Amino acid sequence: MGSPMRLVFCALLWAGLAAPAQGEVYRWEDAEGNVHFGDRPPAGASREALDLRAPASDSSATAERLERQQRYLEVTDQERRQEVAERERAARQQARRQGNCRQARARLERARSAAFLYRDTPEGRVVLDDRQRAAHTAGLRQAVAQWCG
Repeated sequence: MGSPMRLVFCALLWAGLAAPAQGEVYRWEDAEGNVHFGDRPPAGASREALDLRAPASDSSATAERLERQQRYLEVTDQERRQEVAERERAARQQARRQGNCRQARARLERARSAAFLYRDTPEGRVVLDDRQRAAHTAGLRQAVAQWCG
């Protein structure tokens, strides 16, 4: 089928599909007082034709409505981006906290299991005495509490 013929066919098809949509819709009540809607009321029923056309809209009101919708979409998009950024920041912070927790626990475990602890000084390594070791271990426990809380 050539291009002009195809265009005519599509136009006829479109017109055929649109015709039923433009038919009248009726409202009627049956003998029991129930309200019904349809395109063919029963014979003898009191019926009322309904106008279902969309009301004509003022172009300025339409433009204003579209502008409000656009602003709403922009605001919600910005909020969504902020929420995503906040979740990512919280996830990075949580990962850093977990890493610091693992590191603090490992340091505390090494300090507890070590035969001796030492500190590097300009003069060389100095072994910690019992009081210094207890203070060092207490500091490591505080770090574990801080990061693993």
